[in-house]
Amino acid sequence: MATKAFVRGELELVELAKLKPNGWNPNRVPDHIMASIRHGLVADGWIASHALLVWGTDERGRQKRLIIDGEHRWRCATEVGMTEGPAVVLDGLTTKEAKSLTVKLNQKRGEWDKDALAGLLSELELGDIVAGAVDLGFIDGELSSMLGLNSIDNILGGENGEKDIGKEGASELSPDEFSEFEHTCPRCKFEFD
Repeated sequence: MATKAFVRGELELVELAKLKPNGWNPNRVPDHIMASIRHGLVADGWIASHALLVWGTDERGRQKRLIIDGEHRWRCATEVGMTEGPAVVLDGLTTKEAKSLTVKLNQKRGEWDKDALAGLLSELELGDIVAGAVDLGFIDGELSSMLGLNSIDNILGGENGEKDIGKEGASELSPDEFSEFEHTCPRCKFEFD
């Protein structure tokens, strides 16, 4: 027996300055993911499927304008100078419903099948591993490992300041050594370090 979809809310463009983080969000995002979110907003634009979920009004009609899901996207968007963004605003929620949605939406993100992910990454022909890591939201060592490389050292140094991507002679860079490099996305010119 087929069930009809039950859709709540509609996508709209909202002023980011009128929204606030909710104060109960238990989700923490590492710095490299925040850099990737900022980069993605600049390089790819704000994709509608990553719209914010906003608690518009409570069950008594009092205005809330609190972000239920997407606080980190909101922060990154404001950091790169965006003033508006896509959102779905839900009205009439109780506090319990709003808090429950924060947990539900963060919990249901799934996990990677590492072998399938490694295969997909190798198909992307990333070229610059550092830019690829930021673009996709990985730490360089993670991405290098999934691609069968030993480290970022494979693309830095060597003959004429460059080394072919390969497995031989690589050593891991510490986070302090890695942070000394500045990088620019070749596609959108987003600068990150």
